[in-house]
Amino acid sequence: MRRWLLLSLALGGCTPSPGLVMDEAPDGPSVRLEGTIDGSTASLAVVGQGLGEVFGLSLHLVFDDALVAIVAPTQEPVLGEGAVLLERVDGGDVALGGTRPSRAAGEVAIADGLLAPVDVRARAGATTRVEIEDAVARRIDGSFVPLAAAGGTLTLEAP
Repeated sequence: MRRWLLLSLALGGCTPSPGLVMDEAPDGPSVRLEGTIDGSTASLAVVGQGLGEVFGLSLHLVFDDALVAIVAPTQEPVLGEGAVLLERVDGGDVALGGTRPSRAAGEVAIADGLLAPVDVRARAGATTRVEIEDAVARRIDGSFVPLAAAGGTLTLEAP
């Protein structure tokens, strides 16, 4: 066993193949992570399910920024024309959120599907967790609906 381990280390170790292992999709109103991997880069997607009528949405995408760098966080225009959107990157925390332009604009029905594409690249070849945290939908009456969330384990090749 020891000889195999030394040989493996000498040959570069057993590097996992690039990929994304997604957590099980939750039931009910939720957000989850999906994505496609191409070696040292990934096109991740935050996908919503069962959100219904909302006045605003917010969530944080959290990862190890020593291993992964954000290329471009964006959001789909699911909150309608004039919505106020926020995209803030602070190291390994990407805050995404938005709200309708005014109470007079009312709520908007959010169809199941893509909420926010987020492109990332590897800083080093490694495996890291990507979590979706503090995901909530806001109703026009000011109430908040906590959203179940499912992240995943991301493996990228060294750049």
